[in-house]
Amino acid sequence: NTSRTSEQTVKQTIKNDEPDFVKLYLNALTPLYNLEGLQNKVLIEFVKLMGYDNIVDMNSRKWELLASNLKISIQMARNRISKLCKNHNEIVKSLGKGAYFINPEIFGRGTWQDIKQIRAIFSSDKIETIKEFRNGRVETFTTTIREEIPNKKTTKGKKLQEKELVA
Repeated sequence: NTSRTSEQTVKQTIKNDEPDFVKLYLNALTPLYNLEGLQNKVLIEFVKLMGYDNIVDMNSRKWELLASNLKISIQMARNRISKLCKNHNEIVKSLGKGAYFINPEIFGRGTWQDIKQIRAIFSSDKIETIKEFRNGRVETFTTTIREEIPNKKTTKGKKLQEKELVA
């Protein structure tokens, strides 16, 4: 009388692909976010400087490049970015000392896995945006954003680490 033992391995695969997407032409941001005049062009050029961690680390060379590409002064470029942070912090947030965080729900660079990780950190900040369109214009625009965002020191080419967020 021999006893037999069998082992069964069950492998479960969870599909975790990039979500469906639609192309958004960057010029379409102007009516969606009520960007005024030069702000849309500044945002487009600014996002080109974004790293894979959704952070733009500005230094004097990058300010010169941004201003040169836009054919404006460095001071005007700085003023436009400050205005974006103040009036549209659902798109760009200042981290202080020349570092800026770009909303990963709008812009992303790199692999889907990396973008998803950054989005998880960002989405825990409870970002909600409500837009109502009438006659082709944004009539109502409400955004609730908590101030906690990834610490710049954790991002220089390394994996972002989740921070404990204020409830």
